[in-house]
Amino acid sequence: MDDDERLRYSAHYTNYKNQHQKGMPSKAELQARVFVGDLIYVNNYTRADGTKVNGYYRRRVKY
Repeated sequence: MDDDERLRYSAHYTNYKNQHQKGMPSKAELQARVFVGDLIYVNNYTRADGTKVNGYYRRRVKY
């Protein structure tokens, strides 16, 4: 791959990434999705083997 091809590929990849990658949602966006029922917040907990798990958001199961 020569320098021109590398530059074209880099520009194409950057453009694609900017159009399709939204990044991490803000806390307000996550809370709004919890409010409407799209997400569930799972509180911190400790497993039976003593491993501590931090709280996290997960999708609600849809049947």
